[in-house]
Amino acid sequence: MTAKSHPLRSATVALALLSTTAALWAQPMDVATPATASPSAAAKGLLAAFDKADTNQDGQLTPAEAKVIPGLLANFEAVDSNQDGRVSRQELAQVTQPE
Repeated sequence: MTAKSHPLRSATVALALLSTTAALWAQPMDVATPATASPSAAAKGLLAAFDKADTNQDGQLTPAEAKVIPGLLANFEAVDSNQDGRVSRQELAQVTQPE
């Protein structure tokens, strides 16, 4: 089963990945900025983390590359929607999209 076929699972995976990665890649904030990141800012942070983790620059993460992104390895199969053993940038972006 894929994350896409289970919206709740997809939302849970996205929330787990976004919350841990947003904290990891947080930028300094202005005093007037709320303490929580918007979903789009968190998604951008997650995709930036993807780009850093993609050490061979092939646009896909292996489980070994995914280890550096908190929560991704634990949710690898759910994010890997085509079950090819790799998570593409598009697959990761897909779980960050609101349902």
